[in-house]
Amino acid sequence: MSGRSARRCLLVLALIGLGGCTGGDADAPRWSAADRALHNQAVGLMGQYRNEEAHALLAQLAARHPDDVDLRADLAIAMLNRQQEGDEARALALAEAAIALNPEAQRPRYVAGLAELYLGRIEQAVPHLRAVAEADPEDAHAAYFAAQALAQSGQEDAALALYRRAIASDPYQRSAYYAAALLLRKQGDADAARALLADYQKLQGNPRAHLAEFRYGRMGDKATVQARAPLSDTATPTPDGAVFADATVLAELASDARFDRLGTADLDADGRQDLWLGGARSLVLLGNANGYRALPEHPLSRLEQATAAAWGDFDNDGRLDVAVCRRDSAPLLRSAADGWREDLAQPGLDDAPACDDAQWLDIDHDGDLDLAVILTDGSSDVFSNNLDGSFRRLGAEPDAEALRVEDAAGWVAGDLDADRDVDLAAWTKRGRIHRLRNDRLWRFQADPHPTDSGWQAVTLVDIGAEGRPRLVGVDARGALGLLDAEGQSALPLGQSSLDGGTLQLAASDFDGDGSVDLLVWGAGGFEAWRFIEGPALALMQRERVSLRALAAVVEGTAHGPGLIGVVEASEGTRLQRWAPGPGRGRFLTLDLSGRSDAGEGTRSNASGLGTRVMLRRGDSWSSVERLDRSSSAGQDLQPLALGLGSADVADFVALQWSDGVLQTELQLAAGARHPISETQRQLASCPVLFAWNGEHYAFVSDLLGVGGVGFLLAPGEYAPSRPWEFFRLPDGALRPREGALWLQIAEPMEEVAYLDQLSLHIYDLPPGWQLALDERMGTGAPAPTGTALFYRDEDVFAFAAARTGDSPDVLDALRDAEGRAVDPGRVDARFLGRLARDLELELDVPPTGAGGGTAAAAGGWALLAEGWVEYPYSQTLFAAWQAGAAFRPFSLDQRRGDAWQTVYPQFGYPAGMPRQFALPLPDDLASAEALRLRGNLEVYWDRLALVRTRPAPEAMQHIVRVPQQASVRRVGFPRRDTLAQKRPDYRFDARAPFWDTRYPEGEYSAFGEAMPLVAHADDAFAIVGPGDALELAFADVPAAPGGWRRVYVLEARGYAKDMDLYTGDGDTVGPLPRTPGIVPTPEAAALDAQYNRRFQSGF
Repeated sequence: MSGRSARRCLLVLALIGLGGCTGGDADAPRWSAADRALHNQAVGLMGQYRNEEAHALLAQLAARHPDDVDLRADLAIAMLNRQQEGDEARALALAEAAIALNPEAQRPRYVAGLAELYLGRIEQAVPHLRAVAEADPEDAHAAYFAAQALAQSGQEDAALALYRRAIASDPYQRSAYYAAALLLRKQGDADAARALLADYQKLQGNPRAHLAEFRYGRMGDKATVQARAPLSDTATPTPDGAVFADATVLAELASDARFDRLGTADLDADGRQDLWLGGARSLVLLGNANGYRALPEHPLSRLEQATAAAWGDFDNDGRLDVAVCRRDSAPLLRSAADGWREDLAQPGLDDAPACDDAQWLDIDHDGDLDLAVILTDGSSDVFSNNLDGSFRRLGAEPDAEALRVEDAAGWVAGDLDADRDVDLAAWTKRGRIHRLRNDRLWRFQADPHPTDSGWQAVTLVDIGAEGRPRLVGVDARGALGLLDAEGQSALPLGQSSLDGGTLQLAASDFDGDGSVDLLVWGAGGFEAWRFIEGPALALMQRERVSLRALAAVVEGTAHGPGLIGVVEASEGTRLQRWAPGPGRGRFLTLDLSGRSDAGEGTRSNASGLGTRVMLRRGDSWSSVERLDRSSSAGQDLQPLALGLGSADVADFVALQWSDGVLQTELQLAAGARHPISETQRQLASCPVLFAWNGEHYAFVSDLLGVGGVGFLLAPGEYAPSRPWEFFRLPDGALRPREGALWLQIAEPMEEVAYLDQLSLHIYDLPPGWQLALDERMGTGAPAPTGTALFYRDEDVFAFAAARTGDSPDVLDALRDAEGRAVDPGRVDARFLGRLARDLELELDVPPTGAGGGTAAAAGGWALLAEGWVEYPYSQTLFAAWQAGAAFRPFSLDQRRGDAWQTVYPQFGYPAGMPRQFALPLPDDLASAEALRLRGNLEVYWDRLALVRTRPAPEAMQHIVRVPQQASVRRVGFPRRDTLAQKRPDYRFDARAPFWDTRYPEGEYSAFGEAMPLVAHADDAFAIVGPGDALELAFADVPAAPGGWRRVYVLEARGYAKDMDLYTGDGDTVGPLPRTPGIVPTPEAAALDAQYNRRFQSGF
């Protein structure tokens, strides 16, 4: 994680969380201009989560103003959020000193209560927090945290009353709904609990919704460092005038062409939008500095009976493709890769029925583009892209039959239920609306009660930027309506006065105020409408003109979309433009791509279709999805234009890519085109281990990759979880501090860890002895046992030679574990973690130097290996399964003479970040001349050697320690650096409070004491999520005798689960994993209820 990307998210969350911008100004006369400027600087630093720097400035001010109670509260807040060891106690002391100066001051009392609550001292926290909540009944955060403390102290009725007050004071605070519902359920009021949970779910996806939690900006105004004077308001009003300028003629068109479709994309990749006209015969017009130039000889011109064109990079090769619907034949696919000349006959699509309408979208979230069509026979369907040159008709799949809607007139796509995947709505020629919920894995559920709206055109609009787009439609009489939140009935919005046949809709921000507007057009002209309170519509502009086709086209960067239409005039058919008018605010444009510039592969489709965009400017939100929002046939591809009102810059833009990944971009200027590619970063692996090395906490590796929960292999098939791992720490990685050995098991990614039992094995080995562990991700026999295998220094045999298909000599890379591994070869750009071809790593077995034999002939042997793996995700496995592209774990072969024989088929691989393991070898390896590792996982083999194993030395000492201390802490996100060959590294001393991650929704372990949760293997888990860590201290043992080797092995029992869209139950903490052989007990259930009560959700 780069510092730049971390700070992006930090400021985003600061802007979301900050409630007010000014604090008390009572001490203003005693403050110099220099002091005021210094304080303002500290406010800004806190807003960027540069807490250490802010603390230093506030400490200077506090020294000059020792009696300023608010300043002392500011200093305590900075200390509380600095996240260094002991800061919570120091912040508490500062707050108590401020209370002593002024017992009536609420801010220091609130900070003291939060510090006590964080430290788990509930009895001390209650009076502070309750006093603040009573003194300020409108403070929703104070009410929430006071309710938390009361609930933990057993005062449930008082807690419930304060949760309800928090909801009333701030209806967007999701935490209070959930906590109150849990209390009501516990008290037996199931109906009231369900009602609150329903309200809670409605807020899902709403950018205004937020949580109350122990993070800066989310603890309320009283726990925020605020400026001492109000900021001046420099905003200017939106200009007056028309939204669209008067029409100008772009081109005269042939009167016999009968163009009735108009689409836009950048066909020649010159950065300008081009036009495609469809009808009896198609025509391409390329954009240039002076307008558009018709190219009748272009390969996409003169297509007969072309009814629609859908634009997008369906094969993720970085070049534009198009699917053209024709009335008399299957959809035609053509690609810019070959100059638009080759007809791409795709299996599964080449024999499809003719279509009237088409659009690209990633319906199954596997990183490519699928084609949704309306067929000429009146039905709908979706053709899934297998990313191997073929398509699959989803409507023929057993769980996707709902995609085939009869009498269909059009599709519209969007995340209708705010669950991160794209849903569909189809409308029929008779005006019936069918909503289809995407349950992933090619499962779609149709709404059992379709809505008879009478609409002839439909689009989606996120009115008020609530995070849930709503269906908007128009009927044959011009009545405009909106489906209610349940999608059951149409609510009136307004009345169009256009006549002349079928009306069409398009949704975009036309006036630049940051809210989506509605365009209505038909043969008689067009109307632009603005959404107002109600909701209702207010007319912005109406033009009477004879139209055959119309499209909103983003031709520049500063003024948003204009309109281009095919017009029937007395002089003939012409192409006309209504450029952006003077009555608009400022705009910026975003050019999105899921394709990484760094060549790290693609997780989202290269066209960026399906990306949700949330823009923040001042106190206002904008929310759009990069999906087709025009009811006209076809689908355009152009930059997104987002209005900024009078602002010069967007504070931030938060992106949710089609793979579910979050990304934020800061300070995007108005009037500019901003190309944004998805940041290819590791979102999940497993918990990360840090060890105190005598100076600081240093990164070691990750844990419990073998215990992954819900990891998809293929539809209906999930990888088994192995709930234990023995991990050998590298020599010198762990050193004592104050009589204890300290470890941190952190979650710096978008996942949850369930930690059941942690033990530290301490081996003291006589001089010359070593140990390795029979450990790995076991995907085939022999199954790993975790057993310690012992050997002497002289029992290690380097291979005589090593080669791959790409390199005749890789032996040097395998001699030592130095982070310089064998190059695995070219990766498959379609699928993360998969090689384009199998790596075959041949290893010549060395002679032992005794008896002329080989090393393998000497007896019991093991293959000693060190390396790391680039993990794929569940989405990746689904996409590869769909394409018939297998992931093959490594197999071990042996060679006798000229023949290779498989010894262990697909035995496994190193289970995550850099680690060592030993693979016991069979006795019949004695006659082998060479070994071979063979597989197509992206594994980086850093060291390989043969070792002769022996019984444990009799003098060895083996001690097992259980933790003497265990606590859950909020540590933030250690900075990740990706070194050569994708080797990860983390800096615990360079942590950010936030990152672009979400919490899986559910209850986590409360901060503080967690020893009872990790003392026994009982499925009572310490549950930690993004930004959390479990800190462990083990009692040290006396130093080993001189010359002896001390080896530490951490035994970890538990599980991990990520938030990938295809991970089983990946969005939630529950259901909790259950370990075979462990019988649930009342004691374990009681521990879970007592400790796992910290609700988290979202980001």
